[in-house]
Amino acid sequence: MPSGRVRWFDANKGYGFIQTGESTDDVFLPAAALPEGVKTLRKGAKVEYSVIDGRRGPQAMGVTLVASAPSLVTATRPQPAGRYGRHRGGSDQAA
Repeated sequence: MPSGRVRWFDANKGYGFIQTGESTDDVFLPAAALPEGVKTLRKGAKVEYSVIDGRRGPQAMGVTLVASAPSLVTATRPQPAGRYGRHRGGSDQAA
């Protein structure tokens, strides 16, 4: 079963594209191919799928979500400095 990452998916339009690792061609991803209960996919989510020949090229069917894309908020959020974060007693600079 081929695998790839979601290049983009727009739930309002009802389709998106999967970027495959083997070739430069993207695979069309219709909303009907998503697993039951899944309404949208995030960019970068890893999926497995089967391919059929559609009217305009390869089309994904029977999509399975393997790994969700990492959250940008979590990945870019700074870690706290200590138990309370910053020093509570005024200036952060040493005297």
